[in-house]
Amino acid sequence: TSSLVGSEMCIRDRSHYYGARRIILSRGLIKSSDDTGSANRKIVGFDLSEESDVTYFFARWFAYTDVIGSLSSSSLLNKTFNGNETHLIWEAPEITQKDKLNLKDIDPFMGFDLRLLKYFAEIVNLVKERERNCPTVDFLSATLIRKALEIKESMSKFLTESEVERAQVLKDIKEQGDEKRLSFLERYTILKATNRCFALAGILQIYRRILLMPA
Repeated sequence: TSSLVGSEMCIRDRSHYYGARRIILSRGLIKSSDDTGSANRKIVGFDLSEESDVTYFFARWFAYTDVIGSLSSSSLLNKTFNGNETHLIWEAPEITQKDKLNLKDIDPFMGFDLRLLKYFAEIVNLVKERERNCPTVDFLSATLIRKALEIKESMSKFLTESEVERAQVLKDIKEQGDEKRLSFLERYTILKATNRCFALAGILQIYRRILLMPA
């Protein structure tokens, strides 16, 4: 309910998360490097692996918590850090043509193409910037609007192009009658739908939480 959003419990949970994040980064449990273009940004990521790999599972869980958990919060301002926390920018594992042909380009655990992580992370950071510097639509800066629209256009283009590629792969599978891949079609169709939902939800966040457009 609205009374719970932004409550002390939510703030405490986010504080626990930031504490866990510092531990994860300091112990090297995910790959990380400093962003040369910004002092308070860190590039993070992980490599593709088998579903049975515990480290791989943990890395994806942390990525999901970082971006989706943040975008699900009513506010991203963290009073503990006074705006000086390190922003994480996720680099997606490489998705090969083989992954696409074998219908493995959408992660079944996450429910979306891991290449979307980068876009989600950028949206999170822009929401933080907007909340910190532009509390109402009257204070939106031209720079912030430009950044938001650039991410929206880039994300929309990526979604459109990747869906065209997937449609062609599915067409080829059906024409070739590949029984092994045909057996995955129903599950893959669901994953395609969830992937699209996540991407469009990210774009909605841009309109609602960065550009402050009304519903």
